Amino acid sequence: MKIQTNVMMIKMTKISYLMGTLLLVGCVSSIQNLALNKEQKPESTVSTTPEKPKTVKITHAPQKAAERPVDVAPLVSNYLAAKFSEHEGRVADAAFFYDRAEVADPENKNLKEKAFSLQLALGNMEEAIRLSKEMITKKDPAPISYILLGADALNHNQLDDAKRYFEQAKSISPMLLQFHVVQAYIDLEEGKNIDEVMAKIKKLPPMEGLTAVRHYHMGRLYEKAGKLDMAQREYEFSLETDAGSSFTVMALERLYHKTNQPEKIQHAYDMFLKSSPDNVMLNLSEKRLKENAPYEKAEPTLQQDVSGLVFELSTLMSAQKLNLAAAQLIHTSLLLDENNDFYIFYKGMLEEQNGAYETAIQTYNSISKDQNTWLGGQIRISDIYNNQGKKEKAIQLIESLQKENKQPILNRILAEMYYADENYAKAIEIYDSILSQEPEDVSKAGTSDFWMYFARGTAYERLKQYDKAEEDLMKSLTLQPNNPTALNYLGYMWLERDQHLDEAFSLIGKALVMRPNDAAILDSMGWVLYKKGEYSKAAIYLERAAEKLPDDATISMHLGDVYEKLNRLEEAYLNWQRALKLEPETQEDVKHIQEKLNKVSAKLKK
Repeated sequence: MKIQTNVMMIKMTKISYLMGTLLLVGCVSSIQNLALNKEQKPESTVSTTPEKPKTVKITHAPQKAAERPVDVAPLVSNYLAAKFSEHEGRVADAAFFYDRAEVADPENKNLKEKAFSLQLALGNMEEAIRLSKEMITKKDPAPISYILLGADALNHNQLDDAKRYFEQAKSISPMLLQFHVVQAYIDLEEGKNIDEVMAKIKKLPPMEGLTAVRHYHMGRLYEKAGKLDMAQREYEFSLETDAGSSFTVMALERLYHKTNQPEKIQHAYDMFLKSSPDNVMLNLSEKRLKENAPYEKAEPTLQQDVSGLVFELSTLMSAQKLNLAAAQLIHTSLLLDENNDFYIFYKGMLEEQNGAYETAIQTYNSISKDQNTWLGGQIRISDIYNNQGKKEKAIQLIESLQKENKQPILNRILAEMYYADENYAKAIEIYDSILSQEPEDVSKAGTSDFWMYFARGTAYERLKQYDKAEEDLMKSLTLQPNNPTALNYLGYMWLERDQHLDEAFSLIGKALVMRPNDAAILDSMGWVLYKKGEYSKAAIYLERAAEKLPDDATISMHLGDVYEKLNRLEEAYLNWQRALKLEPETQEDVKHIQEKLNKVSAKLKK
């Protein structure tokens, strides 16, 4: 069974530009179930089924003479409207009605927290700050309320208040590196000795997945204190640990200019591009470097340094699928550094992940064209259009980007879009252009070229140009000889043409060892055994494939063919019927199934 490559190719784009960009500063952790407090549990990302409303028990504090009585009518009506809006996925409406309900019953902690949570997640900062100030007067306030108030205090240069609020947040989650580093930045701003500040950071236990982040901030602290040699050592170690960190690359470029070492800048960018060859998040900086244009970068402020730490917390929450917390934190980060294009881009990603596609498009379009992440934002917009079925619009956008940008990834994205639209000839034309710039000796090609050869090979196969398909698939296997997708695809293509059965059996067997539960590969193994006349063994693999992927027409058709050979005619008939209902991939398959049904139907009637 061929893997559905049109779907697979578009998913490649998403991996490069949606999940991959969570690694912007190397702060996505592998820590399991990390949260801002021990009670918070990871939540799923976006569900197509509305979540069943949870019953909220509305309680009231004992009435006192000085208290305003609860106005029950607006409380109940707004609460019900909020729950209904939440159920329908209208978050902005839900936030509005929870806010109204909270006004009707200001002593209700649950309503206040709900209103605060949604207002902050939507970026309604003034209202969120008002509610957070009230929340911290109650028992066990949400830790994000302290982070928001700390950020707000910093915005007003109220260092003592900021320090106190972040200290409260740290007391709830003492293991989070970021809260300790916030304190270090504020201490340094207040004039404390750098050695004393760094001693506290160095005493912290190592945290899995945050080594690069830790050394980045140690470098930044040393840089702020004027110890540039120490800063350079820490930044360079951070980049060696995570070469895909755009923030570390930019920090090193700034430092190398300060220390008159411009010759080292290119090496930092080379490390970044080698680690993330398809990452366009520093494309304008790379262009400026190539053109030897003047470097103009202001020294980050305390607010911007702390904003970066809050941004890191947001990415940590997103990595744990705590999407509401991630949204709250990115808005808090933007409160401190509202023009940071990396944070704006990331905000768009969160909106996209949560299904708010039109809002995400507006966010991406708000990034200025002279900022590094503008191109990445436009690529994300094209992917949204593509996933919405607006394929022509998506293609037009990528083609317009190509006119001004020579980034190779644009060609690959365009080829993938044409492939997904089943315009295989156009996709091949673009793949030809890309691969013409690569070494003729395939063994010297880059690892990313595997996908180019594989994609072009599968496009040739769809056009029934089998010799060219075989040549490209073999080249892809030269680059990645153990890739199960390529092994299975080539093996199945040979099966379909009744060629090289023994070689096909070997390739598919190798793929199955690596992916023993893959329905497509199980189907291929069943089918090669059918072709070799080993029907009982074939049935075992095809039955397993049907269990894994019950709604696949090809698997049901193959299983019907095997059952016919085993004289299990009723089961064969049922599987062919099922395959027909599932809409077979080709008209040849439809004709084959109908002929089989007519033939077996006559036998069953006797």
